[in-house]
Amino acid sequence: MNNIYIKKEGESAAGEWGTFYFEFADNYITKQIEIYPSKVICLDENNPEEGAHILGDQPLHQLDFDSSDSITAEEFYQIWNKK
Repeated sequence: MNNIYIKKEGESAAGEWGTFYFEFADNYITKQIEIYPSKVICLDENNPEEGAHILGDQPLHQLDFDSSDSITAEEFYQIWNKK
């Protein structure tokens, strides 16, 4: 199965507004980027937590994404590789 990449703006569990990027493999998040005005958080299976930020564990079908949220792997990794 090919990986799926998503970009979504929204509010974090801590109430911070930001932009979220996700890489899904086998319907689960394997990498996650959270971009806020004052910080960038990068999470993955080797680093699943940073402070109050936790790598999502919900399967893709339980999340509210639509086709307009899809991005390319290249777009995702342009940001991921800056960490």
